[in-house]
Amino acid sequence: MSLTNGAVPRERLFALLDKLVGDAVTLVHAPTGTGKSTLLATWADRCGPHVALVNVERRYGEPDVLRQAIHDASTRTRSCLVLDNADRLAGSPAAHLLTGLARDRGHGLVLAGRSSLPLRTWLRAHGGLAEIRAEDLVFTRQEATALLRAHHVHPSLDDFDALLARTGGHAATLRLAVTSLTERGTPTVPRPRDPARSPHSPVRTSHVLDDVESAPRGDSVTR
Repeated sequence: MSLTNGAVPRERLFALLDKLVGDAVTLVHAPTGTGKSTLLATWADRCGPHVALVNVERRYGEPDVLRQAIHDASTRTRSCLVLDNADRLAGSPAAHLLTGLARDRGHGLVLAGRSSLPLRTWLRAHGGLAEIRAEDLVFTRQEATALLRAHHVHPSLDDFDALLARTGGHAATLRLAVTSLTERGTPTVPRPRDPARSPHSPVRTSHVLDDVESAPRGDSVTR
């Protein structure tokens, strides 16, 4: 399934990427489940043929294989290359190709991964580095609200605050909570206000939050 299916546009981060890629190599580094791959996929879709997105596989450690993957993903109008899971290239024969890509100021370069991204030390030494970290990827209240509404989940204010506090705005955990709420048949539809009740039907988040806290934070939901 495409990472962009059901993804909520994160305009705050789109604007940050738009700004950064024109000035320096951009590193997006954060642990699994923070939403970096979904962010880059939706941003690349938004930019169209101007951005080429390559999801790096282990076999791309061979220079010719990496060159071919970049060629296949690129168009004549490409102005930026995104290498997701670029940390897989660390220590490989193809890693040296990134130096040439980084020096090409005519094209933007985004490297994403969990850690040990190639070129980090080199780029910092040469002053040509911008970074997006895990704390930048945390869902804001506005983004979390948009995600819930996209799945027709309308919790009370107290339930929403509890959900955001328990998930910490962590992308995978928040999406897991939304999926659990939806699968339990508890997504809500706004009703006329009843002074004796919450303005929305109950979402029963307590059981969901218990499930979310015990669930692993991995790639199964979003990267």
